[in-house]
Amino acid sequence: MPYVHAVPEAEATGLLKELYDRSRSRSGLGVSNLYKAQSLRPEHMYRAFELANLLQFQEFELTGVQREMIATSVSAINRCKF
Repeated sequence: MPYVHAVPEAEATGLLKELYDRSRSRSGLGVSNLYKAQSLRPEHMYRAFELANLLQFQEFELTGVQREMIATSVSAINRCKF
């Protein structure tokens, strides 16, 4: 299993801390490992966070439940554990 160095939540500062806080407050479960893997480049993490917000939380013709079902189905087809 590969190892990706990530900045621990307790050591995050600046933009990274802000993004960790946003991620934590949305999920209520802590910061996703997907975001932590990008922690060495917070400016990239910011763009990924904004794209996810656009795709998952904006108003579209599909409901949030429908979008989540599509994402889950695609992940299952791709054998993605995330």
